[in-house]
Amino acid sequence: MHVQALAVSFIILTLVSFLTAFDSFKLLESQMDQQGNNNYCCLPNVHSYNSSFNIVAINDVNQTLALSEGSSSFFGDYNLGKIRQSGSFSISGKVYSFTLWDFKVSETISVEYRVPFEGICSCVKVNTDPSKWQPSCVPKSGKITKGKIGQYNANRIEAVNKYGQDAEYWVFNDERIESGKCWILNVNTFTFTGNEQVVYYDQTEKVDADVFKVPSYCPTLEKCLAH
Repeated sequence: MHVQALAVSFIILTLVSFLTAFDSFKLLESQMDQQGNNNYCCLPNVHSYNSSFNIVAINDVNQTLALSEGSSSFFGDYNLGKIRQSGSFSISGKVYSFTLWDFKVSETISVEYRVPFEGICSCVKVNTDPSKWQPSCVPKSGKITKGKIGQYNANRIEAVNKYGQDAEYWVFNDERIESGKCWILNVNTFTFTGNEQVVYYDQTEKVDADVFKVPSYCPTLEKCLAH
């Protein structure tokens, strides 16, 4: 179904099957560019946030509108090479939940854990993708409109994301974080087949180390690396 494919491409990072779908649930990464010279600002190297999202899309099968919605949590320590994502989403009334971990073992090797259901866990050794281990950034290109969100200076950025889609970002800068870093409040993406919206909240530069512990029923890191 087109709605499921759209949710996969947007909600998750590289979803090919139900297990790999969890990769693209890294919402922010799927919407934003990686660090570079053409960015307005980037997330801190250590951060966590919660998000909620909804997608309204045209179903290719019967040309009707369909809705996918859900929520997720993200924890990233790019200094240590550790990422955890979890959440749930519904597609055509069916609810899916997941938790996944990514560990950068070296500059060339990483390990991915996937838990699609309680008690079921898999892992795979992969080549390290350098772009995956950089915080997401908001592109500098496009129209920038200054505004206020409470006491914070905010900016509305209209740009084209890395998929060639029209996107609108609302970001604000907190004086307590370093220059060039920012928090994202929401991202709206517009395509000829629908609209995608993500709202972010509870952003913080702190991450509890315990969130990176995989369940006891998961294979050990040594076993994953041996395959």
